[in-house]
Amino acid sequence: MTRTLAALTAALVLGALPAAAAPPAGHPTPQDAGQILGVPAQTPGEPMPYKGTVVETFDANAYTYILLKDGNAQRWLAAPRTAVKPGQTVHHGQGAEMQNFHSKVLNRTFERILFVGAVRAE
Repeated sequence: MTRTLAALTAALVLGALPAAAAPPAGHPTPQDAGQILGVPAQTPGEPMPYKGTVVETFDANAYTYILLKDGNAQRWLAAPRTAVKPGQTVHHGQGAEMQNFHSKVLNRTFERILFVGAVRAE
């Protein structure tokens, strides 16, 4: 089960391509991978109860990685590609947390990262 979850997470982040392109054969779409991981869907107008200030951000494939600071705590988010910049306040809903997630595209391991369905910048 853990291997399947890790493979599906990798497919979610590493196999995702811009919206116009289909994922490689055998890879779930980003939407399907989000459902498999249990990332709650975010409907328009739904409250996003969590927030933080963007410290660092970068895009990879169809995703935006965001390092948020909330008080003394920091957390990484992975969200569908969104235009955000350092200093902005970003709101997000619940997500699915992965530990020791390694992105081959970024050649980086995130000790903890929260995959969310959407973010909203102020």
